[in-house]
Amino acid sequence: KRSGYLNVPWSRDDSAWGAIRVPIHVVRGGEGPTVLFTGFTGENHDHGVHSGVFGPDGRYYFNSGNEGTHALVTTADGKPVVDSLGSEIGSKAKQYRGKEKAKGELGYTDGMAFRCDPDGKNFETLGYNFRNNYELTVDSFGTVWQSDNDDDGNQGVRINYVMEGGNFGFKNP
Repeated sequence: KRSGYLNVPWSRDDSAWGAIRVPIHVVRGGEGPTVLFTGFTGENHDHGVHSGVFGPDGRYYFNSGNEGTHALVTTADGKPVVDSLGSEIGSKAKQYRGKEKAKGELGYTDGMAFRCDPDGKNFETLGYNFRNNYELTVDSFGTVWQSDNDDDGNQGVRINYVMEGGNFGFKNP
């Protein structure tokens, strides 16, 4: 469907989602747009927040290239987003896997793929350490696939099966 000038995915509860640059917004019942997540970086950059789709489970799936997580991702009220494994998202995160990050510990890094409920709750990091993951899709079995690129022409050069929790090796672990 179309919301204003953007083609955005629509959920089962008739809310529309989209990255209007960033932050990520939601439109519900014709009201909005309202900010859902903020703190993603890479605005007006081809390595920032990209694809957003709803899966067959009704959850929202989206991703960000390696320029999109150089800060701390927060909810609209400024609280850090903490994923299902207890990790904050972004290079300025202080918590990783339920513990305070040790000095020099990277935690999640570079491009990432995410999933959450339509209200932004139950946030999950599906995979990380991609270079510039562009489009993702969810098949009828719930398997997530996405393209990634590493050329300057912004063309997909590989298709990834996004194994949940996977470190995809753009930079050394």
